[in-house]
Amino acid sequence: QGLICLDLDSAAAPAWLLAAASSLRLSERARFEGPLLADLALGEGIELTLVEWIVRCDLFEDTTAIKSVLRRPDDRRRPIIGQICQVSLTAESWRKELQYQICDLVPPESEHRWKHGERPADGWKLLDKALLSMRRGERCSIQCTD
Repeated sequence: QGLICLDLDSAAAPAWLLAAASSLRLSERARFEGPLLADLALGEGIELTLVEWIVRCDLFEDTTAIKSVLRRPDDRRRPIIGQICQVSLTAESWRKELQYQICDLVPPESEHRWKHGERPADGWKLLDKALLSMRRGERCSIQCTD
């Protein structure tokens, strides 16, 4: 009847539920029955439908920056190194519209400096990696760890 959000990386959810959810395709409906479900007071069976999912990727493959896709665009084109991208960027308590050139190295000082103090080189490297992984019109969030 209701919708639940299930984190497939979570150790909190039962293994059978994670396996069942990860085997579904979008809009696919499956019914699961068995004694295990009765033991968990879930009745004689449950029905699962995959309604939506959030695509996540580890930008640097070291868990320091996890990108979650919030809106998937129809446009399949991606930017490449050297292109200038129009970016809407929100970081903590401020929002900035800027044009940003994707670089394969940390960019030199330019007119695209942060107005809120010195910009760390890692911040620009993160923006490069994020933009190179995005499609035109995509909206994402990035969770960074220390």
